[in-house]
Amino acid sequence: FEAALARREVARAAREVVERSAALFRDELESIYRRTVADPLLAACAAVREEYSTWRSLQAELTGLAP
Repeated sequence: FEAALARREVARAAREVVERSAALFRDELESIYRRTVADPLLAACAAVREEYSTWRSLQAELTGLAP
């Protein structure tokens, strides 16, 4: 009986280790993705929006100057 309980405890502890390891791995992957993909992509999109806004302002100015 005690051996069965011990095996059950070992199995439970092993599951906990696997779950924690999976959570750490997932968190690390998310962090890597944010640093290498999401953040640079958002920065690039912001730069494009700024350039487009500048271009639209210039176009509006030039259109207003046309006779």
